[in-house]
Amino acid sequence: MPGPTGDLDRVAPIIEACGAGRRFGSAVALEAVDLQVEPGVVLGVIGPSGCGKTTLIRMLTGILPRTSGELRVLGDEPTAGVDPILRERFWARFRELREAGRTLVVSTQYVGEAATCDLVAVMSAGRLVVVDTPDGLRRRAMGGDVVHVVPERGWLTEREMDALRSEPCVVRADRTDDRVRVVVSDAADVARLAALFERTGTAVASLEVVQPSFDEVFVALVLAATLAASIGLGLIVSLVSPTDAQAVRYTMIVLLASLFFSGCFLTLDQLNYPARALSWALPSTFGSRLLRDVMLRGSRPDVGVLGALGAYATSAFVLTLLGARRRLSGAR
Repeated sequence: MPGPTGDLDRVAPIIEACGAGRRFGSAVALEAVDLQVEPGVVLGVIGPSGCGKTTLIRMLTGILPRTSGELRVLGDEPTAGVDPILRERFWARFRELREAGRTLVVSTQYVGEAATCDLVAVMSAGRLVVVDTPDGLRRRAMGGDVVHVVPERGWLTEREMDALRSEPCVVRADRTDDRVRVVVSDAADVARLAALFERTGTAVASLEVVQPSFDEVFVALVLAATLAASIGLGLIVSLVSPTDAQAVRYTMIVLLASLFFSGCFLTLDQLNYPARALSWALPSTFGSRLLRDVMLRGSRPDVGVLGALGAYATSAFVLTLLGARRRLSGAR
């Protein structure tokens, strides 16, 4: 009787990592990486400096042995410090290799290059945070698919906006200068939006699903991380305050400090050393720095600062959880 053949027909992954890690003495450079990459895929490994990208690449190429887990690999970091024209030639060659069935691993600090990969592995603080497609990362950051609505008269009334926001498929709707930016659960929900506008008698010049740039995705991630870190800081303030009134007072102090010492009104270079040190204890400093660089200066986003902001938010919530547990155990 012939046995099953499904496993025989399956193409083995080019890269397999299961709990792969690397330590240098007591320092953890890479922790418990689980990764699987199939043939004919371009995988982008992105993350701030010091997060473990180089360690991972060196392990993939056999330069560094793993100290834990299992690893079967190949991979290089060719585009750092290269001018845009030459970088595009690299990517053209990468696409040719992919079409030929080759598997490539590209380590980069350039967020925009994630859009040219088939899979993106985001790293921070030595951990593999998420592996997803570029479209998947966009959906994670934006909360769904983005639709631009252009009304014929140039705007929607407040009543029409309320009707739009009440639709079950609508995650968020905001006005811009000449259109309405709507985030829906799925691109297929555009037909429901068109039906809504028809029912309400709203004339629409265009209704288009758009693909946000990775700079926009980056801004969304910055805002989400800043909010999470700020909430975490607020929870810590509440835990260490003896009374509710003091918690409100301390929160107001933190809010005022965020306004004056985060770089919103004065650049950090204008602050003396104690004030500058205080500013980097505030989540808003990280957020304003990132948004200023991308939106005002037009420079490449600093993934390192974003990683630090994410680590801030995580640490704040962990400290809050530990403090809450200690307070509950003390109350018993």
